[in-house]
Amino acid sequence: MRNVRRHSLTSLLAALLLITEAASGQAEVKSDDYHTGFSIGGFPIVNYNSDNGLGLGAGLAMFDYGPGLEPYRHAFYISALITTRLVQNYAVDWYAPRLGGTALDWRLKLQFRRQIDAHYFGLGNTSEYHPRFIDRHSDRYISRHYYQFIHSTPSALLQLRYPLVGALSLMTGYSFRYNLHATYEDSLLDAERPLGWDGGFISMLQVGLVFDTRNRTTDTSRGHWIELLTRTNLRYIGGSTNFFGVTLADHHYFTLVGDLVLANRLLVDVLVGDVPLSEMPRFGDSAATDGLGGAWSLRGFTTRRFIGKVKIVLNPEVRYRFLTWHWWGQRLDLGGVGFFDVGRVWKDLSPDGPPGTFHWAGGGGLRLVWNENFLARFEAGGSVEGYGIYIEIFTPY
Repeated sequence: MRNVRRHSLTSLLAALLLITEAASGQAEVKSDDYHTGFSIGGFPIVNYNSDNGLGLGAGLAMFDYGPGLEPYRHAFYISALITTRLVQNYAVDWYAPRLGGTALDWRLKLQFRRQIDAHYFGLGNTSEYHPRFIDRHSDRYISRHYYQFIHSTPSALLQLRYPLVGALSLMTGYSFRYNLHATYEDSLLDAERPLGWDGGFISMLQVGLVFDTRNRTTDTSRGHWIELLTRTNLRYIGGSTNFFGVTLADHHYFTLVGDLVLANRLLVDVLVGDVPLSEMPRFGDSAATDGLGGAWSLRGFTTRRFIGKVKIVLNPEVRYRFLTWHWWGQRLDLGGVGFFDVGRVWKDLSPDGPPGTFHWAGGGGLRLVWNENFLARFEAGGSVEGYGIYIEIFTPY
């Protein structure tokens, strides 16, 4: 009979994650025995982000390992979250490496997100931020919503990956998003109204190549993960505009000595055509990274602080695992991280300010890994415009 084990996970704000489990089944649970059978983890979610506030929600993680498959046969993530700044996020994510015993990797994600204080600071690398414009006590006060708008997005994503030769794979996919924007009176977005300021449909095809030699997909310690992907949004398949994009995502992981790991990510994204506002902050990598600014690109700048048709970001990190322990058949790894983020955008393909004008941020934090496939990170980053604190589930790369 297949073992079934049930877990509950509590994520706390103070760099602490307490996991408790009630085991059931017929066989004795051994350390690292989570790689067989079926595992269900139900957990409340408590996270914090300087841009979105304190988040409360719940999630369910289900892993079908089969007869000891790596990393798993199927993984399902279901989550619902709402923050103190009224950001709502609901998602269902299904991963299936080697779907149905074939060589095909599958990912299907359904999501709804709504944010009443999404940021807009203007287009390009030299967009300005003036705190006094939103300070009620300043003589230059305009509105507390001057840099904000309301953004609602239901979306669906299907990604397929098929191996070609060795570690080289073909990736293809389709995504659909409906962006619904509402502006505040006296806001910057209401004044500038760039293309797509009121939202619209994204109906996008994606195809490209992936080179992947990572030893693990979540808590990676060695290997490479390189993506060269193209994406096309077209009116005749439901998009509001026509545009084309190319993305290079270059990830490298090196074990320097023992549990000391050097990780580095380079993202380059170029868009041409009628690019709407909703696509300006997005990279076209398989993780759909958002930036520049915030927890996934420049930690220490506000989310989407710099946006444009051309984007580049570099994220070197030093990671060190200093504690590993087993508890009720579960493995937990605790480590530290130091990072340095640098990036730049261009409004379009023409020059955008001095070429050497890059934006810098840096910081550090803690990483807690549960059973090698579930990661919580606790980070603080600083920049010339302020600082950010991030308590997030999973990892930026």
